[in-house]
Amino acid sequence: MKNITLLALLTYLLFCGCNSHNKKNNIILNSKNPENFGNWKMLTIQKNDSILFQPCDADNRSITYTKDSIFDNTGQEDVRCRIQNTFEKGNRTYISLEKGCSYSDTISFEKINYNLIHWYLYNGVNFLSTNETNKYKIVEQPCSECQSLEECEKIDIVNKKNIINGNWGYSCESPASISIKNENNILFAVMSNQIYIRAKLKEIEPNKFELYLIEPDDLGPGGMRMNWSNFSKNRAIATIDLLKNGTVNFLWIGFYDEKEKEIIFPDCEFNLESDNTNPVVLRKCL
Repeated sequence: MKNITLLALLTYLLFCGCNSHNKKNNIILNSKNPENFGNWKMLTIQKNDSILFQPCDADNRSITYTKDSIFDNTGQEDVRCRIQNTFEKGNRTYISLEKGCSYSDTISFEKINYNLIHWYLYNGVNFLSTNETNKYKIVEQPCSECQSLEECEKIDIVNKKNIINGNWGYSCESPASISIKNENNILFAVMSNQIYIRAKLKEIEPNKFELYLIEPDDLGPGGMRMNWSNFSKNRAIATIDLLKNGTVNFLWIGFYDEKEKEIIFPDCEFNLESDNTNPVVLRKCL
């Protein structure tokens, strides 16, 4: 009986000791934090300010964190590793990766606040990152620090031609947007969940464009009731002016019904988001 009592006491002490050790180190195995999933762009400290630095010969570094994988965009290559396990210790979340996938089998991060994470990777590589890029200034490295003057002049010509390309919105958190891949490949959410159209651009003078309907792309119940076959493809539905500060003035005109001789849908979602402002200033969203 004494032996059984002694054995029970030792077991209890051992369990308490292990539990105390885990509490001391604050280890939580198989931790999942879906609020931390997403794309995190590296921030750079410049003159005591946090900026998004865009190198002239690579992309800004970013980490995309999902429930089962880590995508490390180093700027010049993409590394995708599957997550084997995660655990929390103190203020850090540690992520165990599949063997031999990256330069280290374990990386970690520390949550600073809801939109800032500090990543700790391999060989001392660590950086602060954000998932709200619209809150930070983008600073581009001068082309001359990477290329010859002749190459930079060629790049400048291409960049000026393609500066209109990208995703534009009144609010980068809103589903209402206009995505411009090139002048003939544009997807415009005129009214999110209701009217998505394909459109094209025509430059009518330097930094000033007209937008033309090509065809409806995806329609909700409201969009399906509109007479798309009557809408002109030769009358501009909007104008876009590039501004010097990197934003655009977007003037919505509406669809011209050639049969009824009237403008249909005089307000798009950009107008509603901006308290019925027209034109509305749009910014480029990353």
